[in-house]
Amino acid sequence: TVSFWNAQDGTILERCADHTGSIQAIAFNSNGTLLASASTDNTVRLWDTQEKRCLHVLDNHTEGAYAIAFSPTDTTVATADGKGTIYIWDCATGKCIHSLQGHSDQINTLEFNVDGTRLLSSSHDCTARVWNMN
Repeated sequence: TVSFWNAQDGTILERCADHTGSIQAIAFNSNGTLLASASTDNTVRLWDTQEKRCLHVLDNHTEGAYAIAFSPTDTTVATADGKGTIYIWDCATGKCIHSLQGHSDQINTLEFNVDGTRLLSSSHDCTARVWNMN
């Protein structure tokens, strides 16, 4: 369940039980208007934080979705699964625009550098990789 809370008084504003598996990672975009949630149900969901509704279901993942990172421009989001694949998605359309393969096991962490030209990933395969995004 993704729950939206009022930070002022601690009340729940909305509960969204759209995922059917446990949530493994969450991330906000830079201005907080989008939230991404990754789940063992093989999906990542993009949420509108103002309307508290799911905008897109990103569903190419196999063996769960475990890591998320928004690009600094907020136009794309990177997600990663249990098979070691990274997917790059267009935030506006929810379409997969690229995939990166090189890890042989679950990816735990994704992080863009400040200008979005590189993406860092770390994996259960005991490696970290730096990907050129140009």
